[in-house]
Amino acid sequence: MILTVLIWTALVIGMAFNALGVVGILRFPDVYTRLHADTKCTTFGSIFTSLAVVLFAIGQYRQNPGGQWVALALHTVLAVVVLCFTNATSA
Repeated sequence: MILTVLIWTALVIGMAFNALGVVGILRFPDVYTRLHADTKCTTFGSIFTSLAVVLFAIGQYRQNPGGQWVALALHTVLAVVVLCFTNATSA
């Protein structure tokens, strides 16, 4: 029950940050401020949605232990690390 609430909370926060990034792209006047809004908001949005995936994998691992849930969590953490390093550089 608590894990489900944490998963949904992380998903809502992630979607809110991604939506704010879209609003920033539509509202800001020049390309540099648009890039700043997009980069910051989508990074945080991706971190929180990935946190929801990791929490889901932990919950599934507790119910049915198996290597696929550990692999899912590790791949998600690796994707977040790569995203954090490359997102600011690519913008």
